[in-house]
Amino acid sequence: MSAFEEYEQERREIDNLLFKGYRIQDLQENLDGAVVTFIWETGGSAAAVSADSPPVSPTAARIDLVLLTADARKYVMTRYIELKRERAG
Repeated sequence: MSAFEEYEQERREIDNLLFKGYRIQDLQENLDGAVVTFIWETGGSAAAVSADSPPVSPTAARIDLVLLTADARKYVMTRYIELKRERAG
């Protein structure tokens, strides 16, 4: 898989989670990439689910997405800043 295809796959995963209503809660970077924590809140406690399935219960769900490409890490930060500005303004 080319670097562009890897980035596109990670970008689609990010957009899919944001479209489903998840929000970015945390971002941890390391030498191997970054782990982005998405949370879907409706109240209650956190329950882990896979990135492929939407949350089933009416409680908060948490997904940790591993990003390996630098472009995807830049993209998720850009989206994070955009969403923060939308909520503030």
